[in-house]
Amino acid sequence: MPTTSLLRLSALAGVICGVSIALGGLSELLAGDKTTASGYLNGLSPAFGLAFLAGLYLAQRQDLGRYGAVAFMLNYIGLALFAGAAYARNFVLVHMEKAEVESLLSGSHKLPFIGAALLTLAGTVLFGVAMYRAGVVPRPASALFVIGFAPVCLGFVLPAVVNRSGHMVAGTGIIWLALALWSMHVREPAYA
Repeated sequence: MPTTSLLRLSALAGVICGVSIALGGLSELLAGDKTTASGYLNGLSPAFGLAFLAGLYLAQRQDLGRYGAVAFMLNYIGLALFAGAAYARNFVLVHMEKAEVESLLSGSHKLPFIGAALLTLAGTVLFGVAMYRAGVVPRPASALFVIGFAPVCLGFVLPAVVNRSGHMVAGTGIIWLALALWSMHVREPAYA
């Protein structure tokens, strides 16, 4: 498959991810609470986000350097763990009684959720800074990516309205980055 086709598939995954995150946040903001629709949107969006993140890195890897490679890996691993937590939260924990969930997450079982969120936050900030510095994608989109994901990752300590607004900002940044990725012209490697 040509590199451009692969990057366009990644960009499409990014648009799906960004729209899902933004609509999930908007749905919860308007309803004042989680909805079935927001659960599906937020529960599935990280899977598309992983495909998007890989293409986003590959398209600008030469300009990102070593720092960008390490930042990408932290972001990717964090998002993979965050995807598992989002899946559990939106498809498993919602079907349990509130007391059961509180009991389950009161002890050390909460640590993997917090660890995934903090690793995702660190990776997002570092990768966003690397993209901002490289200037391959629009810098404001990189900033929205970071600014939006900070409250999403810290949703366990922030008010719901801040978390939901973060979803909309992050979704907007991802859509913008995905559209930039779609329009990139990447040189095909020369094969001997």
